Amino acid sequence: YVFHRDQLKEPVMYFPFEYPTCTIKFSPVIYKNREGRASWTTLPYRMVFAVGSLKRIALFDTQSSHPFSVIESLHYAPITDLAWSFDGN
Repeated sequence: YVFHRDQLKEPVMYFPFEYPTCTIKFSPVIYKNREGRASWTTLPYRMVFAVGSLKRIALFDTQSSHPFSVIESLHYAPITDLAWSFDGN
């Protein structure tokens, strides 16, 4: 589950993965909000973040509760950590 700092009683979104979520990392790059799209934050920009479960990585942004990309079967070992480069790659 993902909770907003000011609203801890109800989750803002959840990750429907079949395996436990192990790590979440935000990209260091800040993006402009897309016009006409609601956001679950009050920030004047959007952020991209990766969610890693034991077998899958999903990429989200703060203007959507659904992943824009899901990557599976990357590695034989479980995924336990994620990292972004300084330029968001």
